[in-house]
Parts: sequence; C-alpha cells; structure tokens
Amino acid sequence: MRILSVPALALAVLLPAIASAQSAAPSASPVALPSEDPAITARAKDLLHQAQTGQFDRTQLDGKMNAALTDAIAKNLASQLSPLGPPTGFKLAQITSDGTYKVYVYVVAFKDGPLAMQIAIDPATGKIGGLWFKPIPGQ
Repeated sequence: MRILSVPALALAVLLPAIASAQSAAPSASPVALPSEDPAITARAKDLLHQAQTGQFDRTQLDGKMNAALTDAIAKNLASQLSPLGPPTGFKLAQITSDGTYKVYVYVVAFKDGPLAMQIAIDPATGKIGGLWFKPIPGQ
C-alpha cells in the first residue's frame, strides 16, 4: 500500500484545547481499548462523510470548532478527502482524554492507504471540539 500524500496542514482542523493530543498517532501494535461505542463510531463515520463533502452539520460542533471550521477550510478539506473515495475500513485505534475532551483516534483505510482520523468530543455537551486527519507513515 502506498502512503497517501496529503498536506497535513490542509487536513488539520484543530483547536488549542486538543492541540497537545495531535501527536497521538495510532500504534501499529495492538493495544487494549475500552469497549467501542457503536454510536460514537457511527458518528465518526458520518463526520468523515461530512468532511469529504464539505457539508458539516454545525449543530454537532462546539462554538470554537464552529468558528474555526470556516467555509474555506471545509471546502479545502473536502477537495483533499473526496478523491480518496469511500473508506474500505474504519477501526478504532485509541481513546484518550485531556480532561475536557474525550479523543477518539480511528484508522480509516482507503484504497490508496490509511489515514488517522482524530475526533475530540466534549462528554459534557456531546459537541465536537476538534477534528484532525493525518496520513499514517509506513503503511
């Protein structure tokens, strides 16, 4: 499988609250995970679709994320994710918490290679506070 060549800056939509978690790339070795929540995974898949189309349901975003995710950023994100086509795999790799947000990292497989997709959700409100995509080197 070749590595996807996608500029990380154009794929990053991060807020300061989760910037420290952006280095949390999924590990190649298996790790014990808490039970996967099917509702969160379904939401993550829907969020990926929204990112690929550039049409976000802004009611799902917290105020800072809504402000950070401008129409121009959404359009740029869609222009890079849309050509990847539908995912061929979607697997939870890691769950962490930074005290405010619960951060879910998924490995999303595409025909040309995988991406790490990181979503930060505020458990108190259920709102999305961060979204990040990054190619996974060496896979």
